Amino acid sequence: MASDLDVIQRFATSARLAKQAGFTGVQIHCAHGYLVSQFLSPITNKRTDRWGGSLENRARFALQIVKAVRTEVGNDYPVAVKLNSADFQKGGFTLEESIQVAGWLSDLKIDLLEISGGTYEQLSLLGMEPTDVRESTRKREAYFIEYATAIREAARIPVMVTGGFRSREVMENALAKGEVDLVGVARPMCVDPELPNRLISAEIDQVPCYEQRLVLGTGWRGNNSSIEFIRAINAFGQIGFYYWQIIRLSKGLEPQTSLGVFRAFWRHTFNDLILNLRRNK
Repeated sequence: MASDLDVIQRFATSARLAKQAGFTGVQIHCAHGYLVSQFLSPITNKRTDRWGGSLENRARFALQIVKAVRTEVGNDYPVAVKLNSADFQKGGFTLEESIQVAGWLSDLKIDLLEISGGTYEQLSLLGMEPTDVRESTRKREAYFIEYATAIREAARIPVMVTGGFRSREVMENALAKGEVDLVGVARPMCVDPELPNRLISAEIDQVPCYEQRLVLGTGWRGNNSSIEFIRAINAFGQIGFYYWQIIRLSKGLEPQTSLGVFRAFWRHTFNDLILNLRRNK
C-alpha cells in the first residue's frame, strides 16, 4: 500500500510528465469527493494523525501536493486547483473552511483557483444545483457564484467558477462585475469543443442546455423530485449523456444529442459495469 508521502509524489510526477508531454498547465483536483477532497472533509477523514482532525491537518495533504507539484514543474508553469465551495452535506466541508483553504493556497502562489461544489453523494455535483441557492442566483445561471465571491476576497488569486453558465450575457456580466476572473464551461464542450471560441467571437449567445430535457418528466419525475431514485436516474442519465458524446467525438463521430435520459442512464451504467469487470480480471 502506498504511503501518504508516496501518493503526494505521484501527483507531482504526473504533473511533471504532463509538462513534458506538452500540456501548458495542470490542475490539482481537490473537489467532488475524490481523494484530496476526502482528506478535506470531516465526514470522510477520520484520521487521528497529522493528516486528520483540525482543518489545518485535513488540508495538509492538498497543500503538500501543491508544494510537491510546484517543485517538479517550476515556478513559471501554471498550476491550478479545483476546490469545493462546500460539500453541501451535513457535517461536511463548509464554505468557511473553503475560504480558509483558499487563503492557504494563495500563499503557495497557485495560478488559478476553480470553484465548484458537491460530491457524488450530493446531487449538486450531478447536474443539480445546491438546494440552498437563492432564486437570484438561479436566474444568473451560475450555481456557485455567491460562494465564489466570498472565496475570491480571501484568495488573492484569479478565481474561476464552473457550473451552470449557459449564456454569453451572464458570463460577460459576471466578469464585468468582478465576481469571477474566468468563466468555466465544462459539459457543453462535450458536445461542441469549439464552444468557447464561438462564444468569444459572438457567433452564438446561448449554449444549448440539454439538461432541461434530460429528465424522466415533469413534477415528481423532474430534477427536483422528492424521490431520490428518480433524481439519481436523472442525474446519472445526464452524466451518461455527456460521457457518450465524449466517446463519439473520440471516434470522429458527430454528437448524438437526441439520446434520451433513460437510455443514457442505462448505457452509462452498463459501460461502467463492463469497465469494472475488465479491471478486476
